[in-house]
Amino acid sequence: MQEPSFDEAIEKIRVQFLFDHPFLSVLALSIPHKYQTNPHMLFETDGISIRIDVSKAGGIDNNKLKYLYAHVLLHILLKHPFRMKGRDKPTWNRSCDIVLGLLLSDFQRVGNADDDAIILESFRDKSVEEVYHALYRESDEGEGTPDDTNP
Repeated sequence: MQEPSFDEAIEKIRVQFLFDHPFLSVLALSIPHKYQTNPHMLFETDGISIRIDVSKAGGIDNNKLKYLYAHVLLHILLKHPFRMKGRDKPTWNRSCDIVLGLLLSDFQRVGNADDDAIILESFRDKSVEEVYHALYRESDEGEGTPDDTNP
């Protein structure tokens, strides 16, 4: 049996969202996709479209692909690119990923997070701005560098 193409895999995810998470399905169907080279991730967003770098899709199973797609859709839904304003971009992105990791950990049938997903329970029910403030303060105090005791 032939492996489904990347486009077929995304379409399958969109259909699954239709039944499991209708609001993600509606968003997925209304956001334009642009295929291009991304500097960092398979999926990136400017808040208006999803930029997809298919060259980074190799070896990603469908459950992880589904999770990553839901993750980028939630960045758009929660308007993360527009809320960043003048904040430090790496700290802002990490804050967004922490909040989304916690949100998606409560979802069912949304795929599986990869090993890089950040789920820090101490930030549960916090806004991205609250998480950002905590992380930014830690980095100013020299305590924000991740290690075994401070993920």
